[in-house]
Amino acid sequence: MAFTLKLDDRSLGAGRIITATGSKNGLPEMPGVAARWAEDMLHCAFCCGYEMRGQHINLLATGPMPSNLAALFRLLSPYVTVLAHTAPPATAQGKDLVERGITVLPQFEVQVLSHEDRLTGCMSLHDGSQPELDALFVETLMQARADFLGPSACSATTSPSTVRSLSR
Repeated sequence: MAFTLKLDDRSLGAGRIITATGSKNGLPEMPGVAARWAEDMLHCAFCCGYEMRGQHINLLATGPMPSNLAALFRLLSPYVTVLAHTAPPATAQGKDLVERGITVLPQFEVQVLSHEDRLTGCMSLHDGSQPELDALFVETLMQARADFLGPSACSATTSPSTVRSLSR
């Protein structure tokens, strides 16, 4: 066994340990995002999506699966736009989005705009265009709060769902 937990009367062994550390949202580095975070920039279709039903919803896609989120938003509104920040969706994803009636703006590097402490829109850094929006959702990179593990004899591995496994 790679790990041993010694108790008063016995020892328990394990090949891996899973830590439940909680997580924090890793925000994409782009102008205006951090200032609007937790105010009027949203990140969860389940938590906030219903409140935005029927409105112009833009999804700032910075991760690998924008089509999954966009499909959820499309159930709530006919006005969904994917702002492909880092790269256009894969061909199959892009085709799926178009078939669902979702607009995709490829290579849309964005600046988030606000006025008087309120989100007012977003603007392309390439051409200055501003798609209509009532809500801006951003994909975050969940980061495990595992700093307490420190420089131990373990190495942490992060999965796409932010589950970390430790091994020696």
